Amino acid sequence: MLPTEKAKVYKELGDAELAKEEFQNALSFYTQGIDVKCKDDQLNVELYLARSRLQALWLSRLFVVRFNVAS
Repeated sequence: MLPTEKAKVYKELGDAELAKEEFQNALSFYTQGIDVKCKDDQLNVELYLARSRLQALWLSRLFVVRFNVAS
């Protein structure tokens, strides 16, 4: 499998895990896609954006949970 194809598969797997709110799995798949280091700049941008959005979502949910517990 070519690196670009492999990175696309990891992105699709990450998207599927994110849809199920399996954040740790999604993060892992996006990171694996990035680690492939494919030559498709647009795909790399999508992987980095997906991972950063996921991290922001995860942190915001963690903040809400901690804030609600502290209240």
